[in-house]
Amino acid sequence: MTFSDQTDIALEPAEVDSRVNDLSHNSWAKKHGRRKSVKIMGQEYGVSEVLEWRVRWGQRGMCCFAFIALVLYILSGGDQAGLLVATTVSSTIIFVFMGMLFYNNVSLAIMKRLFREMNVWIILILSLCNMIIDVVVPMNSFSPIMAFIYFLVVVGFLFMDATKVKTRAFIIGFGSLFTMFNLYCIYGNTLGTWGKDIVLLSYTILGEEYTIMKRSTKRSIFIQIFLFSMAGMYTLFKDKKMELMVFATGNIYRETGTALQSVADEVSVVGRRKSVTLMGQEFSVNESLEWRVKWGQRGMCCFGFISLACYIVAGGRNVGLLITVTVTSAIIFVFMGILYYKNTSLLIMKRLLQEMNVWSIVMLSLCNTILDVFLPSTPIFGPIMGIIFFIVTIGFIFMDAISVKARTFSIVYGSIFTLYMIYCIYGNTFGTWGKGIVLFKYTIQGEEYTIMKRSTKRSIFLQIFLFAMTGVYTLFKDRKSEYVIFATGNIYRETGTAMKDVEDGTFAIQKKLEKGQT
Repeated sequence: MTFSDQTDIALEPAEVDSRVNDLSHNSWAKKHGRRKSVKIMGQEYGVSEVLEWRVRWGQRGMCCFAFIALVLYILSGGDQAGLLVATTVSSTIIFVFMGMLFYNNVSLAIMKRLFREMNVWIILILSLCNMIIDVVVPMNSFSPIMAFIYFLVVVGFLFMDATKVKTRAFIIGFGSLFTMFNLYCIYGNTLGTWGKDIVLLSYTILGEEYTIMKRSTKRSIFIQIFLFSMAGMYTLFKDKKMELMVFATGNIYRETGTALQSVADEVSVVGRRKSVTLMGQEFSVNESLEWRVKWGQRGMCCFGFISLACYIVAGGRNVGLLITVTVTSAIIFVFMGILYYKNTSLLIMKRLLQEMNVWSIVMLSLCNTILDVFLPSTPIFGPIMGIIFFIVTIGFIFMDAISVKARTFSIVYGSIFTLYMIYCIYGNTFGTWGKGIVLFKYTIQGEEYTIMKRSTKRSIFLQIFLFAMTGVYTLFKDRKSEYVIFATGNIYRETGTAMKDVEDGTFAIQKKLEKGQT
């Protein structure tokens, strides 16, 4: 479906009077005499009876037929033609009701805001890749149709944030069905029989033949979409008053701990002493700390570069170079201790532990370490490299909690970490790492299935890389080092910022332009 530019025909600006001040901004339908209105991005809009009727039946139709389509799809097992036809018909009806809900009920300002979110782009691109895979290498004749349906469902779920009028029960219901759909797709590509023996890509390296299987690739895609959408689902259940956007977030300022920037400089000088303000509290910076920060940063960057270079040249197999990597990594951790000692904000660390992305990265890196410890590619260096990777990842994530650091250090260390991740993905895709190592072996309906360590680690590294990209993007964007890299706050629908009482001027202008078009 396409969204009309004139999205507010049925949403006329409400008359402003003394009753407007009593409006509950958390409700989309509060009566003012005989009229109802909704407030979005600082602007008040009237809700016509026609729109109210379309929203009510659009929501009911979408949830009802989405439930029917999901049940039919599960019963079909992905290969029962009759049930897949019924799933296709039910899905078509869903999109009809979706059109009813979205028509003249979309905020372009919110949609533009969503397009600035890295998570939104990643989910869209992954769902598009899933569709391309099913079109090029289908499991059966229904695979392209199911993939196209999945793509439209993903788009509908993501941009439900942009609908002006909706109910919390609907968004939770549809979001729960979307989550169950993803879980079933993960199940079908793990414990089901989907995509067995279908080769997505075959290639030869140094005389050795390698394959990337469709089954493991799609499993990785669905897991990533599931993990990236979890933050939105958490917001759905947490936001009982529907004040927040589900997928739009704003950066948190290090100095204040909120989305509101202080007018004071980050580092101030009191008499002859320097101080830094973090999360609303002021901390002094002595000469000893300055010395440790300077040399800790230099040591981490210098030996980080040496370690990465040796690791790449080693190719995961050269014993001498792997010993060098181990030694230089140990030196990195010594300098890391020098930098972190008495230079860590517990307030920022607690704030980071509230982030779904942070927990996802930590758990994925821990899973990678467990794999390397119990199923090592090489007996000695497999576990060592796994432990080193875990510590490096933790150091990168909680670099946010360092009270005093230079922007150059953050960018250099972040770049080294990114290159490290890219090389790990390369090694488990085009390299020879983990070839032939079976992680799990199981039998379903007399058919034997395996989950390979190589494909699992490739999926883990890719997911960590994608989760970390938001923080890396913030690193380069934030020229004054004002933001906490991995901590964000949800955007309020009313104001367009992460603060309930502070409006975004850009959004206000965009909303006025929308009103002018109508």
